[in-house]
Amino acid sequence: MSQGSISVLKKPLKTQKFSVPGTHPSNYNSLLLTSTGIPSLDNILGGGIPLGSVLLVEEDLNNRFSKVMLKYFLAEGAACGHGMCAVNEVSSNPSLIDDLPKLIPKDINTRTSNHNKEMKIAFRYQGISTTQKPISNVSKQGHYYDITKKMDSMMIDSCDYSEIVMEDFVPSCWEDEDMFRFVLTALKSKIKNPVYSVPDKVDESTKLNVMRMVIPSFGSPYWCTNSSKSAHYISRFLLCLRGLVRNSMTVCVVSIPTELYSESSVKIFRHMSDCAVSLKSFAGEKKNKLFKQYHGLFKIKKLPCLNALAPYVPQTLDLAFELKRTKFVIEYLHLPPDISENASRQGTEELSISKGSPCGGGVRLPTKLDF
Repeated sequence: MSQGSISVLKKPLKTQKFSVPGTHPSNYNSLLLTSTGIPSLDNILGGGIPLGSVLLVEEDLNNRFSKVMLKYFLAEGAACGHGMCAVNEVSSNPSLIDDLPKLIPKDINTRTSNHNKEMKIAFRYQGISTTQKPISNVSKQGHYYDITKKMDSMMIDSCDYSEIVMEDFVPSCWEDEDMFRFVLTALKSKIKNPVYSVPDKVDESTKLNVMRMVIPSFGSPYWCTNSSKSAHYISRFLLCLRGLVRNSMTVCVVSIPTELYSESSVKIFRHMSDCAVSLKSFAGEKKNKLFKQYHGLFKIKKLPCLNALAPYVPQTLDLAFELKRTKFVIEYLHLPPDISENASRQGTEELSISKGSPCGGGVRLPTKLDF
């Protein structure tokens, strides 16, 4: 070492071996994310749903596809060993936990034929894939499930699952507001568990886990009557629920039958949640031929924006969903090419040139260029 030079040795920093199962940091901000159970939806939201947030799902008309999304959400919790809590209206109703899709090691992709691989094309296009990758292939987080099979009961029994039955609160409810208060109190008791609460200090001995909460058909006639006063109760419930989960390791998914309420009330519901998506099913109506491969449109009403000035925005907001034989997927909405006989083709239409000056002045005569 030359005279007068100074060498500085930096001690390696001690990294804390602390992690929450089933979570991963966001690539765009400092949030801790968890999977929704649908890889394509995780990619749309920027990697997953943030912990301490409320996801609002606007149900489709027959509540078919929104219920599938809730099952995927709970199935991901069972696969990661998370705590789960669901709100059920009546104890005799079938529970969502009894019909979760089965965990599979990898995604089930349709096999494509290889007869086009020998086709000679321009060298600049040889490295380009002939098919567009679906959104689910981009996401690296979460698991894959087969909706045609049920999840193993041993995996479900190993999780901390509880259910809140609204039927038990009916004798004590004198007004519509009482039901909201009782359910919110029951949810608060679940969140206050030290395992699901954010500690003041984190070390290697700290054990934390994620609590997944599901409230299906929130605001249905079993909850309250359809009125402006009931819409006020719903918005206030969502605001209180959002404050409860914000300082905890909880993620809550709430589905609402929005067709029962006015558009102004639905906008307030979206404002009281952290993220809002809408499912518009094609069931019961004449389907456009351009959308024949899809079951409905998937619309993003609000993107999660926690601890950031701007949310993550996906490549496009034109999305559609499809319930395939073994899985539920969300795809980019693309229109097929126009191959009708009336479609214009380059080189077949008549070109018009002008007779006179080269700049284009004079009378225009329709002719065909013959090379």
